[in-house]
Amino acid sequence: MQRETRATRLVQWVARLRVVEAIELHLEGLAEEGQDIPQPRPLAERRADPDLAGGVWAIVAVDVSRFEGRAEKVNITLPGHLLAKIDRYAKAHGATRSGFLAEAARAAMR
Repeated sequence: MQRETRATRLVQWVARLRVVEAIELHLEGLAEEGQDIPQPRPLAERRADPDLAGGVWAIVAVDVSRFEGRAEKVNITLPGHLLAKIDRYAKAHGATRSGFLAEAARAAMR
């Protein structure tokens, strides 16, 4: 019984690795073609899609940062009070100013 459990876990682990590899390959292709990297959507939204009915669902983590291109420095002008609020918010949430601004831009463009 314990061997079956270990074997099952191993099969599931390998399957997740293959799923991540497939997603990364797809994202690499999108990046090479200059297309946007799709934003994650709630699992419930995917399940409600009739085109995806009968699928097997799993949640996997994929680091998409390497498909977004290299970071570039920019010079922007913001009111001092707003910049201070951004810095406080970012620090309180374990983020950097740049990370916060990048995520805010992504959210605004969805």
